[in-house]
Parts: sequence; C-alpha cells; structure tokens
Amino acid sequence: MKNLNHIIVSLLLVGGSLGMNAQTIKVEKTVISHENKLRPCLATNVEVSPKELKKDWVNFLNKNYAVKLQGVGIFTDDDLLKIEDVTAVSISDKRFNLYTNITKTPEGSSMKVFASHGYDDYIGDETYPKEYDQLNSIVNKFLLEELNHFYSNKNGKMTSDLKDMNNKRIAERKSIENNKSKIYDVNKEIAILNVPQDQTNAKDIKDNQKLNKLNAKKTALENENLHSELTIKSLDDSIVTLQASLDDLKAKHKDMLN
Repeated sequence: MKNLNHIIVSLLLVGGSLGMNAQTIKVEKTVISHENKLRPCLATNVEVSPKELKKDWVNFLNKNYAVKLQGVGIFTDDDLLKIEDVTAVSISDKRFNLYTNITKTPEGSSMKVFASHGYDDYIGDETYPKEYDQLNSIVNKFLLEELNHFYSNKNGKMTSDLKDMNNKRIAERKSIENNKSKIYDVNKEIAILNVPQDQTNAKDIKDNQKLNKLNAKKTALENENLHSELTIKSLDDSIVTLQASLDDLKAKHKDMLN
C-alpha cells in the first residue's frame, strides 16, 4: 500500500504539471539584467528541473562545441553559468564570453542565454545579428534534444506506473476471489457446528471456542476484501488520471517533434 500511495501522489503531481503547460520549443528574444544593465538574451521556460537542465546544457556545449561552461559540479551549483574568452566558430569568428542563467520556476526552469565580445559589447539582434541567430539555433537544437529526452523518460516512467497499477489491481482482485473461497469454507464449518446456548460439557466449550475463531477469521477475511475493494476503486480512479496525462504527454511530444 505504501508503494501504491507513492505512485498515486507522483501521478497527481505529474498530471498537474502537464495540465499547466503545453511544452513546446519556444525561445524568446528578450533582455536580462547583467552588470547593472539590460543585455540581449535568448529566454525559454521548460518543465525540466534546474539541476538536470544545467547538467545537460553543460554537457551539450562541451560535447558539440568544446565550450566548457563553469558553475556547476560536485561542489558548485550556481544560477549563472559562464565561460569567458572562448572560441567556437559555430557561434562567432571572434573570441567571446558565454553566459547562461538557469533558475527554478513553479513548472520547472527558466533559462536565459547571452554572450558578449567583452565589456559592454553584447551579442544581440541589432549589434551582431548573425551571431545572435547562430546562438539561437544552438539553443533550439539543445532544447529539441533535451525535451525529447525529457518526454521519453517521463513517458517510460508513467507507462511503468500504469503497469504497476494494473498489476496491483489484478492482485487485489485475485485476493478477493481467494478470500471469498475461504469465507465459503468457513461458513461450511460454522454450519456444521451445533453449539448450545449453555455449554455444560467439554465438547460444547471446545466447539464454542472453535466457533469464535471461525467467526473472527470470517470477519478478518471480509475486512480484507473491503480494503481490497477500496484499493481497487482508488486504483481505477488513478489509472484514468494517469492514462489521460500520458495521452496528453504523447500528444505534446508529437507536436514538439513536428
């Protein structure tokens, strides 16, 4: 029952999260306050947690562009990740500084990416449009990979939870049928016993003790079945909720890839 409660709570959180957002790749060209001024940046909000987003963004840049952002590791977890005086021809022919601000939001994370060629010389739509667009393309490429991985993992987790719930429901129904068979046998034993109101001999006393044990066993089996029925009702409701969330997730994943 503890595992069942854990699954139900998890799916309610997942379902609520999915209901709040229609997660698609959307990168906004906007500004961020940095060193007391507004700087051009590329911003997006995703359902991925800040910890996972930082780790994956750092790995993505290092793997594909040999750019090693600093600020996240075993002993560090900064909101602002950065690398200064770096080269990456996919972004710029000149040396540049790259920054990424990742913070927690109620739905997941806010991600803002910006870059400069030095003090007060930031890459933007007006100042360096080609480099800004190249940076935008890289962010979009990362988000496609990241969200595809995110949706695939969540799909797998929700599918596994559905399987666990269905297996639990089957087990509870089998338990009910087994208990019904046991109750039938107990009722047969009770019917055989003929215990008088006043037990005056040893046999009557012994039969009465047996009758009490049989009635207690019957009550316990009936209580187990009642508990199983309630569990099945809870499972049925949870399966409907989780299946709807899974269908929504698959639809959003498909929309994102199209």
